[in-house]
Amino acid sequence: MTPYMDDHPKQAHEKCTQMGISTAAIIKVMHYSIFMFNLGTIYYFPTDGDVRDFSKGRVNPIIRQNECIRRVADDTDEVGLKKIGRSFVYFRGMKSKVALKAVPADMIVIDEKDEADPKSCDMARKRLSASEFKFEYYLSNPTIPNYGIDKDFQNSDQRFWMIKCDHCGKWNCLEDTVTEKELPTCLIVKSKDEAFIGCEKCRKPLDVNAGEWVAKMPSKDLIHGYHYSQLFSPTVSPIEIVREFNDARRDGKMQNFMNLTLGLPYVTAKEKLEVETVLKLCSTSFPADPFKDGGVFMGVDQGSDLHVVFKNKKSDKQILTWFAWHRDFKDLDQYMPKVNKCVIDALPETRAARAFADKWKGKVFLNYYNANQKGKAAWNEEKLIVQENRTESLDGSHSHYTEEHNVLPPRDPEVEKFAKQLSNTAKKLEEDEDGSKRYVWVKLGADHYRHADNYAVIAMESKDDAPKIY
Repeated sequence: MTPYMDDHPKQAHEKCTQMGISTAAIIKVMHYSIFMFNLGTIYYFPTDGDVRDFSKGRVNPIIRQNECIRRVADDTDEVGLKKIGRSFVYFRGMKSKVALKAVPADMIVIDEKDEADPKSCDMARKRLSASEFKFEYYLSNPTIPNYGIDKDFQNSDQRFWMIKCDHCGKWNCLEDTVTEKELPTCLIVKSKDEAFIGCEKCRKPLDVNAGEWVAKMPSKDLIHGYHYSQLFSPTVSPIEIVREFNDARRDGKMQNFMNLTLGLPYVTAKEKLEVETVLKLCSTSFPADPFKDGGVFMGVDQGSDLHVVFKNKKSDKQILTWFAWHRDFKDLDQYMPKVNKCVIDALPETRAARAFADKWKGKVFLNYYNANQKGKAAWNEEKLIVQENRTESLDGSHSHYTEEHNVLPPRDPEVEKFAKQLSNTAKKLEEDEDGSKRYVWVKLGADHYRHADNYAVIAMESKDDAPKIY
């Protein structure tokens, strides 16, 4: 009952499926609408289709079946609007900017936050500016570590369901028994048709209902965070989870099992680089002067500084990669005599980037990501610009690290910064309003070197037969 009774104004609920967390959230919204709020609540879902399903399938039955709510609810069947007690509850999809700006609120709920654009979430929070309450609730199945709901949960007091063993007295956190490749050790399999949740110490059965919520990081109490796993679900049997794990391992769908069954973030090496994956490419035999023989390709990402990545392709299996950062474009002139081609981020300082391209005409091209460009990058020799599909190009530069093409300088603080920034993007599946799905690379933190590296690969892979744009 603790999540139901918790009135903390900012909460993050990192959840598996089928635990009733969305139902709990809407019940709390109705309670606040009756007894507290004046401006109302905005309940957000990723799409308008999600709103229709939730409003008709979940909200309307709660109102009809609960007399104390029904008595104070306005008699309306509008999908996007309910009047409950003293205030309104608005149901909105997050794809429309109008829906994000329309009304002020005392509370926002963002359901399935990982499916929403982070910029839309920022806009939604602005709806609370005029409120004395400013309640924020975030709910979602996790996707990527330290992204979306998992980032919120990591910044919270991190409450887990702790179960005390009646036999040996050990307190058990079932999520602590999870590894990436093996069945959670709290699942004790007796036969192909029977399993139970057992104590990590004495291996005797645990009563999953007899636990309590305990904060792992109690000092971080600006956000109350709750983690939900089907390991302690009252409606999902342990043998079902065992079978789901075996199916996921066999079919290569471990991400679904981790995200949806266990409520844990998870990505494979195909979707995200790890820092150590990059650092293992460091070599003590890296040449002291990688510019010596020329043949250098350069990528530049703009931010408060200029992050620069250089590549020298020695063979299909060996690419010397090194990097630097500078304050000003004039600092890049020193490299250009040895550079074959440079691709530079056109934004945000387009004028400065254009001046640099004009100064080194024929060598420097301004980059624009273009969702409609498929296949090879398209080059405009006259306007000195290049366009490519963002996802496809990041896929290509990512593979140079998973396939160990790159050779890096010996490990030092700047190399570690480079590796960290390469790990700060991850690939996730997104669904559009019309139901179509696509993969995109999302930002997890500072990623300037990641894009500079991508631009260097675009420059290196440019060929005479590449498509031209005019």
